[in-house]
Amino acid sequence: MKEGNQARRSELVQKPSDATEKAFEEQIEKALLADGFVKGVPRDFDSSLALDLRRLWHFLETTQSETLAAYKGMSPMRETVPQVISARVRQFGILEVLREGVDVENIHLALYYPKPSESDSEESKAKYAQNEFSVTRQQTFSLTNPGLEIDMVIFVNGMPLFTFELKNPWTGQTARYNGRKQYREDRNPGEPLLNFGRCLAHFTLDKDEVFFTTKLDGKKTYFMPFNKGLPNGQGAGNPVNPNGFKTSYLRESILTKSTISDIIQNYALFDYGEAKTGKKVPHILKNAKKLIFPRYHQLDVVNRLLENAESVGVGERYLIQHSAGSGKSNSLTWLAYKLIGLTPKTMEAKRARRLDAPLFDSVLVVTDRRLLDKQISDNIKLFGHSANIVQHADSSSMLKSARRRRKSAAP
Repeated sequence: MKEGNQARRSELVQKPSDATEKAFEEQIEKALLADGFVKGVPRDFDSSLALDLRRLWHFLETTQSETLAAYKGMSPMRETVPQVISARVRQFGILEVLREGVDVENIHLALYYPKPSESDSEESKAKYAQNEFSVTRQQTFSLTNPGLEIDMVIFVNGMPLFTFELKNPWTGQTARYNGRKQYREDRNPGEPLLNFGRCLAHFTLDKDEVFFTTKLDGKKTYFMPFNKGLPNGQGAGNPVNPNGFKTSYLRESILTKSTISDIIQNYALFDYGEAKTGKKVPHILKNAKKLIFPRYHQLDVVNRLLENAESVGVGERYLIQHSAGSGKSNSLTWLAYKLIGLTPKTMEAKRARRLDAPLFDSVLVVTDRRLLDKQISDNIKLFGHSANIVQHADSSSMLKSARRRRKSAAP
């Protein structure tokens, strides 16, 4: 109790110098710039295309100048390329464009280089380093009200990933009430920047709490908490931080190039309902049921388990407590897929073969409840990139496998 009081006093000491929204923004921006982000300029943003054209062209000209030189389209390249990129994002969503790139007339352009593993080539690591993560404060974005601003936007290679509305409780503004209300009532999802699928998430935060949504839908917009939770099961929210704001973890551990890249590559995806219907549907954004984005506790549990396994190796046991509705099916699925490619951090890890060789040859998921089993089975199908990676072993498939084994063993 004494330590808690000291921490609260430490937090209150900051009030005179940090009690403005501007100072809050400056702290976040400063941390991002220290991590290698570029400082964006609001006027470089094309509101109709929802692209930072300066950052986009700097990335393309730095990384793919020879490809650009081979362009043979009828329309001017500097007009056509951004238009095609924007149209592709509008049709298929930001994730597909980042992961697959785009075809523009006779050329193919990569728009993002994935984060490499330690065992990947030096060329892959050099390409990843050429991605341009940027942050722009007071970003104008509206076609109908050109002076309207969003507090902060994070981009990669000129394409928006996250928007932010920051609030200041010291002046009576909170993320829980004012931030969510602002997105619901004052942020038109018809604006290109705010279209579903154009960004991965929209955040509102103050010094105490963080909330996010993946789809703006007027007053029906649904927000989820992105908080750490209080220690020892004391409830929702965030613990006191003796070194700063309660929400400093967002900029320190989530809004980093490494974590954002991990979310792009391994966590976020659009749910087209394939797992539930058993039918393939075209990956067109209007068919998407929702955009799946990890909450803080999901990223935390998966990363902590992976960090332990890569250091200790195989054969350990873990007990993870999840409450109802906390997304344990997604957490388990993300963990299963990331374990497949996990390599040891040290040769001291149990059953480490090489530092570039996976620790696990296969991952089995066993459940003791039919409902959870179906949820996880659906998720695995949804998250799987190949039908050859995962096989759901329910009672009927196990019986068929046993019959095949008996038949093959018969003389």
